[in-house]
Amino acid sequence: MTDLAPSQAGQTVLVRGRVHGVRETSKVLFLTLRQSIATVQCVVLKAANADMFKWVGSLPKETVVDITGVLSAPEKPIVSVTQGDVELAVEKVRPSVLPVEDHHHHHHPCSPPLLLCAAPVPARRCS
Repeated sequence: MTDLAPSQAGQTVLVRGRVHGVRETSKVLFLTLRQSIATVQCVVLKAANADMFKWVGSLPKETVVDITGVLSAPEKPIVSVTQGDVELAVEKVRPSVLPVEDHHHHHHPCSPPLLLCAAPVPARRCS
């Protein structure tokens, strides 16, 4: 997660982390995703997918999820997260079958990069 950077804006990425917090308005849901001490803001629009909006809003803290989304660079840094120079527009959310600490994820060549650790290199153990 610490590898997420504004230079990746427009790219689709896959991030695994724990639900750190959820804040919701009538149209937008903000999910803070955590990996170790790094956090990033993920955004779910109710108009884009009302079922996902409702489901994500009900996730308990510490739930491990895989989130696929498009990275963007907000005009103003997001001060409530450590990775405040990026934001993730959520396209898919699913419960993770692997814990956050498992860095042995086998990457499928057709999938977006999975950013688990210091280097977003698929099928490589991170130290």
